[in-house]
Amino acid sequence: MRKNQAIVPPYQLFTFMVVTQMGARGLSLPFNVFTVSGSDGWISVILSGLFIQSNIFLLWFICRKYPTNTLFEITKKLLGKIVGNFLNTSYIAFFITTAITTLVIYTSLLKEWILPYTPNWILLLLFIFICSYLVRGGIKSIASLYSILFPLNILMVIFLAIAHKNAHYLFVLPIGNEGLEAIVLGAKEGIYAMTGYELLIVIYPFIQGQAKDKLKMMTLSNIFVTTVYTFVTFTSIVYFSPQEFLLVPEPVLYMIKEFTFIMIERVDLFFLCFVIFFVGATYSSYLYASSIGLASLMNTKKIEWIIPLVAATTVVVGSIPKNDQSIQEWVKLFSNISFLFIFVFPVILFMFSFFRKNHAGG
Repeated sequence: MRKNQAIVPPYQLFTFMVVTQMGARGLSLPFNVFTVSGSDGWISVILSGLFIQSNIFLLWFICRKYPTNTLFEITKKLLGKIVGNFLNTSYIAFFITTAITTLVIYTSLLKEWILPYTPNWILLLLFIFICSYLVRGGIKSIASLYSILFPLNILMVIFLAIAHKNAHYLFVLPIGNEGLEAIVLGAKEGIYAMTGYELLIVIYPFIQGQAKDKLKMMTLSNIFVTTVYTFVTFTSIVYFSPQEFLLVPEPVLYMIKEFTFIMIERVDLFFLCFVIFFVGATYSSYLYASSIGLASLMNTKKIEWIIPLVAATTVVVGSIPKNDQSIQEWVKLFSNISFLFIFVFPVILFMFSFFRKNHAGG
C-alpha cells in the first residue's frame, strides 16, 4: 500500500471502531456475563475493556512498524510467504465467520420478535444486498457512513437511562460477592461481544495522521464502547431481579419492551429496527476485511468482484442454523476459536516484530 492511500481522517477511526463493535451481540451481553459473574457482571465488562486495551497496544505496535501494510502483508513479512499465506487464509475464514455469526444472531432476533414466518434466506439476502453496495464504495465510504451512524449510540443510552426510574440498586450488592474467578471468567463473554477492534491491523494504512493519533483514537473508542456496554450491563442488572434475569436472554429488549410513548407503543420493535444499522456496520466491516484479504491472497487490487462472492458465502452458510440450539452451538464454536485471532496470533506477530526490531538494532 502507498502512503497516498491514507484517505480516512483520524476521528473516523474512532467512529469506525465504535460502530463496528456495537453489533447485535451487545443485546445479549448482560445475560451472558450474568450467567457467569452474577451481579458482578458489570465489573467483568470493565475487565474486558482493560484486556482489549492491552490488545490494542499490541496491534498498534505492529502497525507502527509497518504503517503502510495491512495484516495480510505484515504476516508474510514476519513469517514468510508460506506460513504468512496460511495465517492469512485463517484470518479470512475468521472474518467471514464473524460476519456470518453477526447475521445469524440478528436474523434469529428478527424472527423471534418481528418476522417469525419469514425464511432466513430472505432476511439474509435483503441484508447483504445493501451492505455489499456500501462495501463496494471502499473504506472512505464506509468510514463516512459510520460517522453519521455514531450519534445513534446516544439514543440507545437515553433509552436505557429511562429504565433507571424502576431500578433496584440493591441488586448489585454486595459488590464482588461472586468472587474474582467468576468476574474474570465473565470478562471472556465481554471480550467476544466487543470484537471489532482487531480490524485495526487491516485498516491502519488507510488512516491519516501520526501513529500516536491513531492510538489515541483507538483508546478513546475502547473507552467509549466499554463505558456503554458497562452501562447496558449495569442497567440490566439493577432492572431485573436475579431470578428474572435467568429468564430473559435478551434483557435489553425485554427491558425496553416495558416502555411506552405517545407516538410509539412497541418501543422494543422500534429499537430492534434501530439496531440494524449497527449490525449492518459490523457485517460490512468484516465483509470489507475478508474481501481485502482474499484480494491480497489472489494478488489482485480489485475487490469489487470478490465482495459478492464473500457475501453469497455468508448467505449460504448463514442459512444452515435452523433453530435456537443450532444457533447457540454455532455462537459457542465461534467464541472458542475467536481467542486465537484476537489474542494468540496478535501476540505471535508482536513477538516476531519485536524480535526483528531488536535484531535490526543490534
